[in-house]
Amino acid sequence: MKSKQPKRSSNAPHVFDDGVDVLKSGSSQRQSSDRKTLQLCARVAEVLSLSLSGDGQDEMLIGWTVEAVVPVQGASLLLALVRPVDPHDSTPATSVLSHLAAAKPRLRSEIARAIQRRKTPALLFQVVSGTSEDRS
Repeated sequence: MKSKQPKRSSNAPHVFDDGVDVLKSGSSQRQSSDRKTLQLCARVAEVLSLSLSGDGQDEMLIGWTVEAVVPVQGASLLLALVRPVDPHDSTPATSVLSHLAAAKPRLRSEIARAIQRRKTPALLFQVVSGTSEDRS
């Protein structure tokens, strides 16, 4: 017996398992996705700034702030740009990065509580020097 497959009209959407219609231009989907990713970055930057400035668990990180968080691979990998609060701070970047690496599990846990997503994004850190006014 021949199995019957449902007939598909020629103007039916071409939807794959992920639910994305490949015939759509995608621009509205991308814009919505980009907007949500940027909202996520802003929320993560806020949580990281509060964590670095106020928890007191690592004295070295108290003098540092998050300047921005940018997506590296969509919302799954985020890059946090950190800078010293005091522009004349001479702490070596390697030292700050090692302290941030040690604090990363705790910081991701705080982010997970704040963003309420199924998966918490992975974090990368980069030290930037000077103030945001210097680069404008």
